Amino acid sequence: NYKPASKVGGWVIASKIACLIQGDRETLAISHAAASNAVRVSRLVTVDELRDVCTFDQFIHSESATQQSHSTVALFLEHLTSHCCDEIHSNEAVESILNLVLLLLLRHDTCEDVQLHRGTLILIGIVCGHRSGRIT
Repeated sequence: NYKPASKVGGWVIASKIACLIQGDRETLAISHAAASNAVRVSRLVTVDELRDVCTFDQFIHSESATQQSHSTVALFLEHLTSHCCDEIHSNEAVESILNLVLLLLLRHDTCEDVQLHRGTLILIGIVCGHRSGRIT
């Protein structure tokens, strides 16, 4: 349930890569551990860290010049969600991205790259968790 190839964007590519990396590894035990860990890691992330992730996007950068940090993050989440909805129409594809984000966050304590990009991973996880109904 993907859009035609001419409309393929980052979300579609991310879901395909997530499926390839994940394979058949998802189990209830992994999902539960990963979700609990994601909550713990998300508590470490500051609003300013999330804002810094948001300002990489040119649209958000120009819109956020006069915004507070919280407003910038909310605007960016709306922007990400809109793009995700435009590109992916399959709950399975969104779930694949969320599961990969959760698996990556399991490595937070041991992987410097995950620590460096935790704000991005958290934002992507929020969008995909919301879209899949796993975050309400």
